[in-house]
Formats: sequence, C-alpha cells, structure tokens
Amino acid sequence: MNIEYKLYKERRKSLKIFIKDGEVIVKAPNFLFKNEIEDFLKKHLDWIEKRLKEYKKNKKEFIEEEKFLFMGKEYPLKFLKEIETIGDKKNDNERVVFDNAFIVNEKYKYKAKEILIGFYKKEAKEYISKRVEELSKKYDLTYNLIKINSTKRRWGL
Repeated sequence: MNIEYKLYKERRKSLKIFIKDGEVIVKAPNFLFKNEIEDFLKKHLDWIEKRLKEYKKNKKEFIEEEKFLFMGKEYPLKFLKEIETIGDKKNDNERVVFDNAFIVNEKYKYKAKEILIGFYKKEAKEYISKRVEELSKKYDLTYNLIKINSTKRRWGL
C-alpha cells in the first residue's frame, strides 16, 4: 500500500481514520494486527484519497495574488511596503487593509495567515452585531453577547 499514515494504538473498540493537516491518522485498538489495519485502509482507500485531494485543493499558502473569499466574492492577497492610506481609509498601524484586495504590509508577510484571521473576525463581529441588533429590534428580542471564535473541532459531524 502506498499511503503513509501515523498509527496510534490505544484502548478502544473500533478503527478510526481521519485526515489532519494533510496527514492520514489511524487510531486502532491495541489487539489489532498490522495486516488487519492495512486491510481496513485498503478498503477505505478511495475515501482517503478523496479527502487528501480536498485538503490539497483547499490549502492556502498565503502568497501574493492568492484568492480569498470575502462576502461571497474572491479577492487577491497583495503585499505592499507602505499601506498608510488606501482609498478613504487612514491606517497608521494597520497590518491589513481591504480595498478590492487584501493588502498586507510587506513587513508582516510572514504572519499573513494570522493577520487575515484577525481581519475576518473583526469584520464578522461588526457585521453580525449590526444584523443581530436589527433582528432583535424587529422581533423584540434581547441578547447578551456576541462572540467570534476559531473552533478546533466541530462536534456532530
């Protein structure tokens, strides 16, 4: 078999295969032999290859001109030396500006991923807060808190 995988034997009753960061991970019961595990992997080879292709297709590299979605449209990522003012926005210490492109200060290029995540969270909180306020007034509802997080896992999938 050509697929590389990490094997974790542990106290469990069933086999589990999942893809994490482009790597195939197998969790198996302590009592299973390697040939039984490899038979299981062969049986699920199509599923594994499909998930690996999806991962590679969707993996972002955060390089110049790579496209990112924002409000339903794709915009390129650009790096500029100075982004003090673009359009009508003044940005003294900003690391990213959105002006029909995600424009990141070149000196922060190495942390473009974190910068864009921060941008998305800020914009999401702003948009969702306005929308929740509108809906709460329209339907006479109250709410306590709006919180935006980066989830590590999604339960129930």
